[in-house]
This record gives sequence, C-alpha cells and structure tokens, in this order.
Amino acid sequence: MAVAKWGGNPPPMPDSRHLIALIFPLALALSALAQSTPAPNTEGEKITLEQAIQRALAKNFAIKVQGFESSIAAARVTEAFGKFDPVFNGSYTYSESFDPSLIDATTGIRPATSFSKTDTADLNLGGVLPWGMTYKLGASNTNTRGTFNAYADNYDTFAGISGTQPLLRNFGFGPTLASIHVAQANRGISQWQFRQSVMDTITRVIFAYHDLNFFYANLRSAIRSKELAVQLLEENRKRFKVGSMSEYDVTSAESRAATREEGILIAQRLVREAENALKQLITDDKTPGLLTHRFTIEPPPPAPIVVVDAAADFHRALGKRPDYQQARLALKRDGVITRLQRNQLLPRVDLVGSYGYNGYDTDLNTSRQQIKDRDYRAYSWGVVVSVPLTFTTERGRYRAAKLQQ
Repeated sequence: MAVAKWGGNPPPMPDSRHLIALIFPLALALSALAQSTPAPNTEGEKITLEQAIQRALAKNFAIKVQGFESSIAAARVTEAFGKFDPVFNGSYTYSESFDPSLIDATTGIRPATSFSKTDTADLNLGGVLPWGMTYKLGASNTNTRGTFNAYADNYDTFAGISGTQPLLRNFGFGPTLASIHVAQANRGISQWQFRQSVMDTITRVIFAYHDLNFFYANLRSAIRSKELAVQLLEENRKRFKVGSMSEYDVTSAESRAATREEGILIAQRLVREAENALKQLITDDKTPGLLTHRFTIEPPPPAPIVVVDAAADFHRALGKRPDYQQARLALKRDGVITRLQRNQLLPRVDLVGSYGYNGYDTDLNTSRQQIKDRDYRAYSWGVVVSVPLTFTTERGRYRAAKLQQ
C-alpha cells in the first residue's frame, strides 16, 4: 500500500478536547434555541386547495378593482353609442331695439327714433348619422313689430330640415364609428385584464399551497433526520463507554445532531413564511390575530397526466392567453386610431343644405297653415371649405398614432 509523503511535517491531528471545546457550546446554544422556538402547531383551520382558491378569489382586492374597471369600460361603450342619440332643442328669445335715424339733410332735424321688439321661438330635433351627416329637423317662428308697422304682429314661420354632410374629413362610417370601436376594444382589453387577475391569483394560491405542503414535508424530514442523529449519538456514547469507539466519533455525532437541530429551526421558519404567504392571498383580515392563525392543509392530489401536442395546442394556447389577447385588441384599437388620424389630414369640405316651407302673416294660425299647405317652398345648398395652412397638429397626431401602432 502506497504511503503519502508530505513536503514537511505532517499536519497535526485535531485534539478531541479542542473539538469538544468548540462544538459543545454551539450544540448547547442550538438546543436552547430549539426549545425556545416550538414547532409550528399543525392543528388549525383545515383548508383544501379548492377552498383556498375560492377564498382568494372572493377576498382579492386586485380582482375587485379590475371588476370595476371592466364595468367602467362597458359603460364607456354605452357612452360612445350615445353620440347617435337625437337631441331635442328648444329656445325662446325676446329682444327690444331702439334704432336712431340720420338727420334730414334738408331740414336738419333728426327723425323720431324707431323702436322694435322681437319674439323668436325655435324647436328642433338634431343629431348625427353613422356616415357623418349632421341633421336638424324642426320649426321656428319670429314675430317682429314696432314703430315701423304700428306694432302689428308679423309672424314669420319656417319648418323643414337642414343638414351638413362631410365630403373629405370625417366622411364615412370609419371616422364616425371610431370612438365606438376604440371603446369596444378597451372593453375587451379590460375583460382580459380581469381574467389575467383571476388567473394570477389562482396561480399564486396554487404555488403557495404547494410550497406550504412542501415545507411541511421538509420539516417532517428535518425532525426525522434529527431523531436519527440523536439515535446515532446515543449509540456512539454507549460504544465510547465500552471502549469500542473514540471520543472524536462521539464529538462528531454531537456536531451532526446540532446541525440537524439547526435544520429544524430553518424548516420551521420556512413553514411560517409559507403560511404567511398563503394568508396574504386568502384573507383580508387586518388584525394582529392573523399572526397566530394557523392552517392545516390537506395534501394536494397528484397532478394529472397530460399529453402535450405542441402543434395542436399552440392556437388554443394563444386563444386563452390574456396578455396575447390584450396585445391583439390593443393593436386593433391603435389601427382604428391611426386610420382616424390619417383621415384628419384631409381638408374639411362639407356639403350643406336645407329644405322646408315658409309662412308669413299677421295671424299666427294663418302663418302655420301656410306651412301645412306647403304653399311657399324654400331650399338652399352650398359647400363650405376649410383648409389649414400647415396641418401641423394633424401631422403630429398621425405620426404619434403610427408609432403607437
């Protein structure tokens, strides 16, 4: 048998008395600490994984907040559709006017001041149509009298419809329905965010539940390991007394027992941390009593055997991923905004027109009857053009929308 050779004096063998002097105080300290920190009480509220998930879903504040966000987004869709609601408008105006006259060049006398008063009433129903046209359907009546007609009533009545149809900017269904499409996309995003919150909560509960189960098993393993180390120590001490084992072996066994005691303390701490993590997920209790509340969990069932077919499951996975669906809806929303801002780069060219009937008489009923008889037709049409000189605002908004998309 080969004998190792040393370049100098062989290293001194450790003295057993020195080892005892170093390790024994450490063992005593760890034993005292273990006695002062009892093992976690396994008796407590029994809870299954399913119960933990249900309690987390009922008490999670993030889910509650996201539920409000989904309702708000749905209300925004209703708000967007409200732009097509007809609006009833009514007004009445009374006015008086004193109008001075010019001095007569021949006589040098200023004629008497003329006086007039006017009553104006207007009733109409207006709104916007899905292709961008704004309309107004109604009737108006004006009664003007004064010194010029001896204060006799003169009822000027009109009834008909008027409208403005954009031809370039804001023309068509796209710009008019853009706000609705954006609100619908935001509603879909909010719904997927709600699902994301639910899935995240369930996932965290499952992980916390399994972690607690694992650390319970780890604690049981540490306790069993310590029991075996204590048994070995007792055996070594017996053998040392009969002279079949050295004092060094006894000291080594004591060191291993102390190390196993330290493992129990670490395992107890990990159990408490895992319990606290599960408590944070399944309760909204804010009192100090939560610190001493204990759970007894049931071992989770074994995981089912799942056969994974990546090619077949890929599209299904994308269809159920909240982050992917949110990104898809956000891209759709940004596309709507981009098309709207591109439309705003066009000049404003609007076709305006009106059609109706007039009535005029000193009697209000007669003036209204003339409208019913459609004796005096009135119509108009025209084009209104508005072209910004630089389109600075529109170009900036369009560039930002493209970059966002």
